[in-house]
Amino acid sequence: MWLFSDMSLSTATALGTIANWGLLLSLLTGIVSTFFVVQTTDVKERHWDEARDRSTERIVEISAEGEKAKAALGTAQADIVKASVQIAEAHARTKEAELKLEGLREKNLELEKSIAPRMIEQAQASENLKPFAGTQYAIFFTPDAESRRMAAQIRALLSMAGWKKSQNPPSPPSFFLDGIRIDWAASLGDRLSMVAGTLAEQIKVSDVAAKAGRPVPEFEPDTIRISVGLKPIKIHPPDSLPSVNPASIPGLTGLKSWGSMLFDKDE
Repeated sequence: MWLFSDMSLSTATALGTIANWGLLLSLLTGIVSTFFVVQTTDVKERHWDEARDRSTERIVEISAEGEKAKAALGTAQADIVKASVQIAEAHARTKEAELKLEGLREKNLELEKSIAPRMIEQAQASENLKPFAGTQYAIFFTPDAESRRMAAQIRALLSMAGWKKSQNPPSPPSFFLDGIRIDWAASLGDRLSMVAGTLAEQIKVSDVAAKAGRPVPEFEPDTIRISVGLKPIKIHPPDSLPSVNPASIPGLTGLKSWGSMLFDKDE
């Protein structure tokens, strides 16, 4: 090449020496660089392995925590189901208690109604009875304050309607049935039957038990007899008492049973 054609020996020798030293230095630099590359690669791989190990351990921990969370969720769901069952049972018990309370409330209202004194409407009833003004009546009642007050109300009602208290009253009934019973003279049976029925209906308008009875031959003509007995009540035998069968009791005759109680058949 033209650059080296005119070069002297000494110059060529010097340049060759420099090139040899440069090559040697390059080789040494390559060796050192290779050494550092290998060593740093090992260090990096060691750090990467440690990072992978930590990641694996963390994944295991997270998996374990996930399993614990699943177990806790399962326990919570079981507790929720158990609580739901308990709530349903509590609701059922509450409903049962409400039904029992409602039954007791109805019985209490019925009891209050049964012991409350009877009262009859008089203004309209007296107008409805005025077509029978002049009818003779006699009124009897049991020796009971409530029955006496009921009889007084009926007397006032009939007085307002123009009925007349009998001056020759029939004899009182031999016994009093519960409620109000109206009997009449058989001599004017058809007419007085209608009168007794109308009076009973006017009394029943006020939710007071009353009924027309029967014609009685011994009564004076155009006379009715009003018998005021005790206020009828409904009896609720306690459920805890055993039932009684009269047939199972020697020597008892003429009785009827209702739950735990016995009654004379004539009652």
